[in-house]
Amino acid sequence: MKVSVLVSTYNSSAFLEDCLGNLFNQSLYGQGDMEIIVIDSGSKEDEGEIVRAFQAKRNDLHYLRTEQRESLYQAWNRGIEMAKGKYLTNGNTDDRHEGDCLERLSDALEEDEQVGLVYGQVEKVSSFEISTDSESAIPCPSQEFFPASLFLHYFYGAQPMWRASLHRKIGLFSGSYEIVGDYEFALRLIAEGLPSKYVPEAKGKMLWREDSLSLSDSGSLANEERRRLFAWSREESMVRKVYRAFPGLNEGGGDGGPEEDFFLDLGLRALCFFPAFGAGKPDLDLHLLEFAYSQNPDDPRFLNNKAILDFILGKPMDAKFSELAASSESATLKGNLEIIASAELQGKPLLFGPSRTFPTEAELRKTESGYLMRSPHSDDQAFPASSLFRLDLQGFRDAYFDSGKIDELSQNSKTYLWGINEKAKLLISYLSQTDASFFLLDSDRTLKSFLGRPIHHPELVLDTLSEERCFFVLCMNLTQGKKMEGRIRLHRPNATTYHLQT
Repeated sequence: MKVSVLVSTYNSSAFLEDCLGNLFNQSLYGQGDMEIIVIDSGSKEDEGEIVRAFQAKRNDLHYLRTEQRESLYQAWNRGIEMAKGKYLTNGNTDDRHEGDCLERLSDALEEDEQVGLVYGQVEKVSSFEISTDSESAIPCPSQEFFPASLFLHYFYGAQPMWRASLHRKIGLFSGSYEIVGDYEFALRLIAEGLPSKYVPEAKGKMLWREDSLSLSDSGSLANEERRRLFAWSREESMVRKVYRAFPGLNEGGGDGGPEEDFFLDLGLRALCFFPAFGAGKPDLDLHLLEFAYSQNPDDPRFLNNKAILDFILGKPMDAKFSELAASSESATLKGNLEIIASAELQGKPLLFGPSRTFPTEAELRKTESGYLMRSPHSDDQAFPASSLFRLDLQGFRDAYFDSGKIDELSQNSKTYLWGINEKAKLLISYLSQTDASFFLLDSDRTLKSFLGRPIHHPELVLDTLSEERCFFVLCMNLTQGKKMEGRIRLHRPNATTYHLQT
C-alpha cells in the first residue's frame, strides 16, 4: 500500500460522508494505492453507520472506535499503528482535496528519498457549496522549506504527507498536545536534520469554522500549548542544532561561517515572516527577536540590532550602544545612532545580517516585505563580512496599523487595549509617544505589566466603566474579537471598537 489516510472524527457526522466521498475520488484510490482509516473517538453521533454504509461497497476502508474521547493526535497514533501505507496523511473531516492532490504529494516523496515530509497549499472556504463568489475562497499559499522558519510558524498547513518510517526514528505524535501536536512533530523532524518539501501543485480546501479548535474557546488552550512548545524549541542549543543539521541550506552550500550567523538570521526572520493563513500579510515575533539579539551582547552587530528593536518598542537607548556607536568608525552604527537620537519613528536604520546568504522569509514565499529588504550597499568597512538589511520604519508602521486609527486613538478620552500580543506591544510603544490616555487589558493573570504600564483583567474594568467616550482596541483574532465586542456592548453600547487582527 502506498498511502494511508487517517481520518479522526468526533461529532462530525455532518462532514464525514462528503469527506470520505472526496477521498474515494482521489486518483490514488482509483489506482488501488490508498487506504482510509477512520478513528471514531467516542463520538456521540452516527459516524459508524456512515462508515459501514461505505464499507458495503468500497474496499480499503477501515474503522476503529474508542469508547472514550481522545485527542486528535492520540487518534492519529491509533491509525498509524493500523496503517499499511508507506506514506501517511491526515484527512480532516472538514477538509477536501483536489483529485490528484495525494498522488502529487506521494510522487514527491517517491522522487526524493531524503525528504521526510511534503506539503501543498490550501484555500480557506466558508462553504463547500459551489459558488461564483470569489470572496468565498481565500488562497493560503505556503512557502519553500527552510528549517529555521519553523521556529516562527507552522507553514506545512492542514494537509501534509510524511513517511511512515519517520515514526520509527522519532516516535509517534505527542499525546501531551491537543492542538499543536503536528507542529511539535515538525520541530522534531528538523532537530534530526530531516528536510521537507513544498509541492504547490498539490491543492486542497479547508472549511474555516468558528467552532474549530484553533478559533473557538479552545484558542486559549492553543496559545498555552504554543507557549509550551516555544519554551522547548526556542533554546540556544536547539537553534544551533537545527542550523548545524542542514549545512547546505545557505546559498553557497557548505557549513562554513560563524555560528553567530544563526541568530542574526533568526532575528531577521522574526522581524518579518508570512503565516500560512495570514492572507499574505507580514507578521513579527517580538519574543523571538529579543531572544535572537540577546545571544551575544558583546558583539557590536547584536548590540546594534537590539538597539533598533528597543527603539521600535519605545525603550530607552542602551548606553553601551550609544558609547560604541559614537566612537565607532562604522557608518552603520553612526547612522543608526542618529536615527534613534531623533526620537522619531522615521528613517531607514540598518540591521546586520549573517555573513552567509540565507533566503529571507519573503523570498521563500516569493513575495516582498514592504519594510525589510536587503541593502544593496553591504560594504560597511568595519564589518566587511556581514550583510545589511534596511528597515523602513514608516513602511513597518503602515504594515501593521492604520495611521488614521492611531491618530483617532490618541484623541480619545480613554482607550483600552484588550490583548497583549505582538502587534499590541508595537501599538503600545507608538501610543506611548502621544498624549493618548490608554489602559492595558488581558485575561492572562500572569501578565502584570508592559513598558511600565499595569495590565488589568478585562472583567474588572468592564464592571466599572463610566466614561462617556471610550475606545476598545481588540488585539486578537477576528472570531475572538467579535465575541469580546459583544461583551463590551453589554456594558457600553456606545463604545467604539477597532479590531487589530492577528
